[in-house]
Amino acid sequence: RANINGAADELLVTISDTNAPSVSLDLLNGHMWWTEREEGNIKRANLDGSNIVTVLDSASINAPWGLDVTSTKVYWSEYWDKAIRVSSSHWLVQYLSILPGFVCYR
Repeated sequence: RANINGAADELLVTISDTNAPSVSLDLLNGHMWWTEREEGNIKRANLDGSNIVTVLDSASINAPWGLDVTSTKVYWSEYWDKAIRVSSSHWLVQYLSILPGFVCYR
């Protein structure tokens, strides 16, 4: 994060993925979310970078690509499965494929 003019930048989270992650902010609940495509993870942390949690991992999802978070839902696309999925932002144990077979362009 940084000031509006770009000064006083501060590193909040370090990731190992070499692909640029998709990032989404849930300001209402005080979280930032991101994808790790190579690892197959969706992670969340507090806005200050503390309390990093792997919410979904490669056992549950396949190459997360895009990501959008609302106060109650998380939407993500899966590159290899060509699907857009949605789940509760609080308990991402079960999810629903809302658009299987879409075409994903790089």
